[in-house]
Parts: sequence; structure tokens; C-alpha cells
Amino acid sequence: TSKAGAKCPNNGDADCENSTQCAYKRCDPKTGCVTKPTTALCDDLSPCTLDKCDANGACSFTPTVDGTACKLSHGGGGGCKAGVCAWAKSVTAGTYHRCATLWSGNTACWGSGAHGLNGDASFKQQLAPTVVDGSSGLTKWATGESVNAAIDVDGTVFMMGNAQMGWAGDCKSNCTYAKPTKAAAGWPSLKSVATGKDTVCGLTKVGAVGCAGSNQRGVAGVGLDPAKSALVKAFSSVSLVGAAKAVGVFGGSLHFCAVTDDGGVQCWGRGTEGQLGNGDKKDTTSPVVASGLGGKGPQVTTMGLGDTHTCAVTKATDLYCWGNASGGRVLASGTQAGQGLVTAPTKVPGVQNVAKVAAGALLTCVLRTNGDVDCFGAAIWGGLGNGSQNSNNFTPTRVLLPTKAVDVSCSRGSTGCCATVADGRVYCWGSNTFGELGNGTSKASGSVSANVPQ
Repeated sequence: TSKAGAKCPNNGDADCENSTQCAYKRCDPKTGCVTKPTTALCDDLSPCTLDKCDANGACSFTPTVDGTACKLSHGGGGGCKAGVCAWAKSVTAGTYHRCATLWSGNTACWGSGAHGLNGDASFKQQLAPTVVDGSSGLTKWATGESVNAAIDVDGTVFMMGNAQMGWAGDCKSNCTYAKPTKAAAGWPSLKSVATGKDTVCGLTKVGAVGCAGSNQRGVAGVGLDPAKSALVKAFSSVSLVGAAKAVGVFGGSLHFCAVTDDGGVQCWGRGTEGQLGNGDKKDTTSPVVASGLGGKGPQVTTMGLGDTHTCAVTKATDLYCWGNASGGRVLASGTQAGQGLVTAPTKVPGVQNVAKVAAGALLTCVLRTNGDVDCFGAAIWGGLGNGSQNSNNFTPTRVLLPTKAVDVSCSRGSTGCCATVADGRVYCWGSNTFGELGNGTSKASGSVSANVPQ
């Protein structure tokens, strides 16, 4: 073959060398071999890149905007992530259902159909992920037992589930919503939301906290006696101790906690098992300060609240937990000794490099800074994700994920968790009575067996 500019009298185009990525040579009877760039020869087979050919005949592949729709081989609402077609950004575990925020901008849910929380208007369980109608553009989802909540780009709050719990105001009929519904008037623009069993709390853009919904055990945090005020039907302010500003709010079953701007923690609601962290074992209808955190002490960055225990991650990536320590879910000390009630934040020995913590009903899972997920506590229903259902683990055990994770969430009301891995897949393990694994069955699992979506 001949190079560019060479004569090509014999076989025409076949005489011309073609060594560039995205150009072909053709024979011009007057000038000889010439190069003609063409983008048609550039194709990396990815739906998430823009394929181009430059003037020198070299291919370039530029990632499209994250969230651009793409087609996944396993179906579902795919969206582009850094040039790759991916499914989920994050996952959140409700009591008996799960929801994932997708790279396409939608949200998919599965599991129990109670209160319409999985997006099914017929209130039937969904054994596989189903995109929720009206979920496009909603983020920072929080899932409870009777309510899901999320915000849009402007901070407007949307909820779905049982509105009779008060978050939609004074609802008297048709009070169950199977699709995201704008919250009642009076809800301000929020930075984030958190759900309890039947309560929703939110963090405003100026660092204030407010709640609405059930006030069982004082969980709404607004200072009202739950015996006289069972429901708080409007977004109402939670008065933090010392007029502190909050930077995060987190929900357990019947208690909430806020992380304050000095790295401290304040909690309210059910406290009879020490989960409020103030050294006491009493319920409280307004915030109390968790001992020893913030200020000159360990600086808390994020939290995970379970049913009867509470955990916090510090700026130093250490883990502190308190509350009901039975089964090893709090201390992870390697022994059954001291597994009673821990009423103040206690550093969990040997658990460092923690990026996020998820507290379940009977267990605790941590996402390490290297993407590993470890769990400790009760192994019932396979909740630890290590293939066992037979015993408690008093030290962290590695979840059998096929690759590194970017997110983890555990149900506060049952024993089950899910993790999102780096390529956008979601894996779930543990209880599966209502299809929480999302793998098309309602059969229990003792190990990570649900690749969501299939």
C-alpha cells in the first residue's frame, strides 16, 4: 500500500495505507492517496460518550452530561455516569421496601406495597424495581414505615404514603399517595429530609430543623406531650439546645438526631434504651445533647439511627455508637460482655476509616473509605450479608459484595440492607418477606444474592 500523496494507479483506494483511527484513505487520480476523516469510524459502543474525529484522524470520546438516558442490558432506567451507563446513584431502605435514586433522574422502588410506598397504586408488593411515576428530578430520598420523602432541586418537599400521619396537613379522605405529592402549605424549602416510622423531619437552608407527623414518644421533637398531641399536622420547629445551627438531620424508628455546626449531636424522641446519648434512659419531647461529641471532642459528620440504637461517624473516620447493645450491634467488642444499654456515645474499638454508617433494627453496617462494607450484630435472616443466619457477630464481618460500594442503607424496622456499588448496580441481603431483595422472589437470603436490577 502507499502513503498519503503517493500514486495509486493499480488498485485505486486499495493502494492507500489506512493507519489512522478514524479516517480512511482514498485514491485521487491527480494527487494520489489522500486522507478523509470520518466520525463514522469512531465508535466505543458506549451510549454515554460523544464520538468525534479530529483533523489529524484521531478518535476522541467525550462523556455526555451525567444523567443522560441510556439503555442498560439488564433493563431499567439507565442514566450516564462519567461516560458509562449506570443504574443507581444511591439506595435507601424503608421498613419493608427499598428505593434507589437512578442516574436517569428517576427513582425506582420495590418491596411491600403498604401505603403505596413502592409506587404501586394498587398497593401490591413489587418483587423487582419499578420506576415511580412522578419521581423525576427528586433526590435525597428518605424512607420510613408509612412515608417516603424527597426534595427537588429547589428544596420543595414531596412525600408519598399515609398522609393521615399529619405530614400533608389535616387530611380527611383519600389520604394515601402512591406517587410523590407536594407537601402541604407551610413546609419551607429544605436542604434534606429524614423519616422515622411515621414522622418526617427536615433541615432548612438556614440550619433550622422542623418536623411533622406522628408524635409517638415525643418523636416530633416540638415539645408537645404525645398523650395530648399524637399528631403534629404542620411543619413545626424543633428548638435545638443553645440555639445551635444544624448541618444534618437523621431519623430512627421513634427518635431523631441533628448534627450541629460544631460537630455535636442533639437527639429527641424515644430514649428508654439509651439511644439519645445523654446518659439517661428517658423519652424526651425536645432535643438533648449527646455527651462528649462536638466542640473540643470528636467532630461528627454523619449518622445512622436504628430502632433502638444510634451511631455517628466523626471527621477522623472513627465510629461512635450508643443505645441497645444486645447482639453486638453497638460495641462490636468481640465478646458478649457489656452488651446491655449504652447510654452515652462510645467509640467502637477497631472500626476506623468509616465513610458512612447504616443502623438497622438489630445490626450496624459501615461503608469504609476504601469501598468495603462490614456489618456486626444479629445475623438473623442473613442480615449481615456474610452467608450466615445462625449467630450474632460481635466483630465486623465483611459483606460478600462482588465489588466496591459507594452507598449502604439498612432497614430500621427489619433485618435487611442494600448497597450501591461503583458501576451503579444495587445488591440487597437479609429479610425478603415482601420482596425487599428486588430479585423477583420473596424467599429469604443469607447472603448477597440480589443483583438489582436483575
